[in-house]
Amino acid sequence: MTKKILVVLLVSTLIVALFASAALSKASYDNRARVAKELSKRILHYSLPQVAPKPVAWGDLHDPAEAVTSYPPARRSLGAAMAPAGVSSPGFKVVSSMNDNQFFPGGNRQIDFNIGAPTMHFAYGAAKSIASAGAFGYNVYDPIAGDWPRGVGVGCEVQPTDGEGLYVNMAVTPEGYVILGGIDDAGGSLDNHFYYQSMLFSCNWQAGTIIAPSQYNVNFLTPSNYLNQPRIEVQLSGTDTITHVIAVESHYTITHPGNPFDIRANTINYFRKFGGSHLGTWEGPVTIDSMNSSSEVRNISNGSQCG
Repeated sequence: MTKKILVVLLVSTLIVALFASAALSKASYDNRARVAKELSKRILHYSLPQVAPKPVAWGDLHDPAEAVTSYPPARRSLGAAMAPAGVSSPGFKVVSSMNDNQFFPGGNRQIDFNIGAPTMHFAYGAAKSIASAGAFGYNVYDPIAGDWPRGVGVGCEVQPTDGEGLYVNMAVTPEGYVILGGIDDAGGSLDNHFYYQSMLFSCNWQAGTIIAPSQYNVNFLTPSNYLNQPRIEVQLSGTDTITHVIAVESHYTITHPGNPFDIRANTINYFRKFGGSHLGTWEGPVTIDSMNSSSEVRNISNGSQCG
């Protein structure tokens, strides 16, 4: 009789434990659901409104009455992170610019330093006002001396006030001289142009150097295109300073008209020049490949810390 009572008690205890475990699991799941719901509210708060009222399936007929004729603003503020009262924002102001076109998709190298010295060089799209044309801008910071040789927040511009320069990028030689590259209208149309710094931290860029159309358009799909969006790297090989450049045609060419889509392409080209100044002759082109848009990523690096 005693054994039967013990068995009944054990079975009852197990049943109660199972029910308690199920209840605790449900409570834990419900609490997780509440947390997820709060996160979902935040996601919905910052998400953009849906444009299509419902998914469109293959074969659905288009109803003109459902056409979207206006769109909500595509930009929405996510708030701002403010520094505590009485605490200054970290860092320095390199420069103020009204030029929103700082780089072409694919990204430019706009901050660099020379190996062996921590001097920081900055290249940027300069524009003092909304009405100003873009220009290559340059500034430099010496962290050891705590000094801005070209003036904190000042820097300098390469192109004249009536000129235009866009999408500047840079490389720094092991000796600390800067090479700026991009496109400007010095020759009349926006075309490749490279400027070599004449002295350390100097804003004297001299006339610069270009790769001539008669040279670069040899393998172009459309010979009247310009050489645009150059990416530059500098290499010291023995006693030789070599500037490497990869650039593309300024516009695509429809190589195969199609329905519904055309096949478009423009060429990717490589050039190089020996010498650490604007003097010297460009070698090339070597046409590396073609692509269907000039906004793809193009990177060039010698594998050094400057890369």
